Amino acid sequence: MLRNLQKNILVVLVMDWVVSFVNIFLVSLWSHVRWSCDFGWRIQNPVIKEHTERYNLFTIKLNKLKL
Repeated sequence: MLRNLQKNILVVLVMDWVVSFVNIFLVSLWSHVRWSCDFGWRIQNPVIKEHTERYNLFTIKLNKLKL
């Protein structure tokens, strides 16, 4: 009886670990895919591309002024 209970507890703990690992993997995969799609969309969208280029130029000028 006690041995069976220990076995069941071990199975539950292992399954919990597996589910947690799979969950973390899927969340990180989803965020990577979402970031990749968002990044590709930003590059292809001319308005956002121009805004990003302006922001980058502004940041470079600001950094030069700080030096």
